[in-house]
Amino acid sequence: MDKTNKMIFPIQIPNHWKVAISAWSFRIVSALVQIISIRVLFNYLGIDRYAIYVILYSLLHWCNLFDCGIGNSLQNYISEARVKNQDYSKYMTITLQIVTLLFLSLILILCFVSLPLQKVILAKYLFIPELQTSNLVFVICSIFITLTFVNIIIKVYYALQKGTIPNILQLIAIVISMLSIVLLNKFYHNNSSILKALLCFSLPQLILLGIPFFFTFKKHIKNIFCFDLSLIKTFIYRSLKFTGFTVMYVAILQVDYLVMAQTVPSKSVTAYNIFTRFFSFGLLIYIAFLNAFWPTCSEMFYRKELREIKKLLKKYCIFGISIIWIDIFFIFIFQNFLVKILVSDDTIIVDTIFFILFAIYAVFRVITDTYSVFLESITSLKIFWFVLPIQLILCICLQYFLSIKYGINGIILGSLLSFMLTTSWILPYTSYKILNKAEEQK
Repeated sequence: MDKTNKMIFPIQIPNHWKVAISAWSFRIVSALVQIISIRVLFNYLGIDRYAIYVILYSLLHWCNLFDCGIGNSLQNYISEARVKNQDYSKYMTITLQIVTLLFLSLILILCFVSLPLQKVILAKYLFIPELQTSNLVFVICSIFITLTFVNIIIKVYYALQKGTIPNILQLIAIVISMLSIVLLNKFYHNNSSILKALLCFSLPQLILLGIPFFFTFKKHIKNIFCFDLSLIKTFIYRSLKFTGFTVMYVAILQVDYLVMAQTVPSKSVTAYNIFTRFFSFGLLIYIAFLNAFWPTCSEMFYRKELREIKKLLKKYCIFGISIIWIDIFFIFIFQNFLVKILVSDDTIIVDTIFFILFAIYAVFRVITDTYSVFLESITSLKIFWFVLPIQLILCICLQYFLSIKYGINGIILGSLLSFMLTTSWILPYTSYKILNKAEEQK
C-alpha cells in the first residue's frame, strides 16, 4: 500500500475503493462546480454565447479521442507487468515517443482544418463578433489535445494503484476553475468572452496534471530516439484496438450537441445542457468508481478470480442504477427551484417525459458501461468493432430525425433506443461467455 493512500485512508479497505472515494470527491465537486457555474456563465455570456460555449466545450470529448487508446493500453500493460513482477519502463518510453509524434502532427493538421470546422459547426452563430475575429476552434482544440495527452498520467497512477493522487489534483483544478470564472464575471462582466470562459475551465487541469506528467516521463526523454520497432508495433496494435471503438463510443455519447446545433434553438440547447448536467451527477460518480475498478478487475482476471468478478459486475450494475435514479428523482422534485437559481429564466424547462426517458436511459447506460469496463480491462475488444458502428449509425439517425419532431426529448430518446437495441445486451452476453470459458479452462 503506498504512503499517499495510507495518509488519506488510514482504515484498511480495498484499494480500488480508496481510489473510488477520492474520485467521487472530485466528481461530486466537479459536478457541483459545473452546475453552479451555469448561472455565472449564463450571466456572463448571455444565451447565444452560452450555447456556443457549450458546443465548443463538447469538443473536449472529441479531442480526447486523439489519445488513440494509448492511455488504456499503457494502463493494461502496467497492470499485467505488476501481476508478473516485470519492468514496465519500456512501455513508458514507447508512450512518450508516440505521444510526441501524434501531438506535433495534430497541431499541424489543426492549423488547416480548424477555421473551416468552426464555420460548419457554428454556422447558426456566425453573427457573433468573437467568431468573426477569432479562431476559437484552433485555440481551444490545441489546449484540449494537449490535455488529452497529459491525462495519460491519470492512467499511469491508476495502474499503479495510486489513483488518489490525480483525483486530488483534479479536485484542486476544478476549484481553481470555479474561482476563475467567478472573478471573470465580476471584473469583466461588460466584456464577455467565450474564449476566456473556456480557458478558465481548461488551463488549471492542464497545468496541475502537466506537472506530474513531466516528472514521471522526464527520465524517459533520454531514450526518446531509441526505437524498438517490434515492441512499438505490438503497443500500437493494442492501442488501435481501443481507438476504433473509443471513437465510436464517444461519438455515440457526444454527438448530441452537434446534432442540436443543427436542429434545435439556443434555448433548447441551454435547457438540455442544464438538466443533463444534473442527471449526469450520479452517472459521473459511478463512472469514477468504474475507472478505479478497471485495474483491479484486470488483475483479478489474470489471477483467475472469475466468480468474484461475476458477483461484482452484478452488484455494481445495481449500485450504479440506484445512484442515478436517486439523482433523477431529486432533480425532478426540485427542478423549478434549481432552474430559477441557475438562470432566472422560467422558459428554460423540460417536461416529465424527459425525466422518464433519462431514467430508462440510465439503466441501459449503466449496464453498458459496467460490462464495457470489464471487457476493456482484459483487452477483449473485438465485439466493440461489430456492435458500436451499428449503434453509432442508429444514434445519429434517431437523434437527428427525432429531435426535429420532438426537440430535446428526441435527442434523449434517440440515445436510449441506440443503447437498448445494441450494447446493453450484447456486452453482458459477451462478458459472461468469456468468463464461463475461462472457468472451464481453469
